[in-house]
Amino acid sequence: MKKIVLIFTLFISVFTVFAQPTLIKGVLLSSNDGLPLPGGIIEEVGKKNMVSTNLEGEFEILMNLDKEACLEFAYMGFESKMVKITPDESYYKVSIAEITETMEIVINTGYDVKPERNIGCAGLGRIRYEDLKIEGIPQVKLKVQ
Repeated sequence: MKKIVLIFTLFISVFTVFAQPTLIKGVLLSSNDGLPLPGGIIEEVGKKNMVSTNLEGEFEILMNLDKEACLEFAYMGFESKMVKITPDESYYKVSIAEITETMEIVINTGYDVKPERNIGCAGLGRIRYEDLKIEGIPQVKLKVQ
């Protein structure tokens, strides 16, 4: 009986050791000039695990390492890059390249300023100060309630 309990305990402890999340650290850099990229997005591929880089381009992400562990690095105006994560490394220095394609057409959209709009929403209305004149209530915000 003691052997069965011992084997069962060892079996459970092996699974809990493998299920421990690993802290992966690193820095996201521009491959053109080597400068850090603040606000870059690092996402664990296939999972809903995502972080962004700080002002120095550094990141930390907790993830469960398996055979398919992979991180995708993205930054606006740069090509995204996927890096396979291995259990023997915990710090990654990732460089991504700028997108060198130029745009052929740029469309600029703006909004007109109109004095009156018919929004058509029943929840909107106009309240004038004269409508809020209620004796005994000194503040306007209390009158609106």
